[in-house]
Amino acid sequence: MILSPDRVRELLGTPKTVVKHRRIDNLGRHVALKLWPEQREEIRRRRDAGESGQKLAREFGVSQAYVSMVWNGKR
Repeated sequence: MILSPDRVRELLGTPKTVVKHRRIDNLGRHVALKLWPEQREEIRRRRDAGESGQKLAREFGVSQAYVSMVWNGKR
């Protein structure tokens, strides 16, 4: 089976979707973020619209507590 370059990028992700954002914590260490800023905005928007935190957590592959922190602006 031969895949086109576009299909390969779709399956594997582009470098932007594969590399995680990093931030520096209060001790100067680099920490990988679990979600892209756009994903966090999407969670806030959908949570404000009434979607359950449990459903969003499942969809984004994070814990319900993390969704709550994103929604409350702590992440």
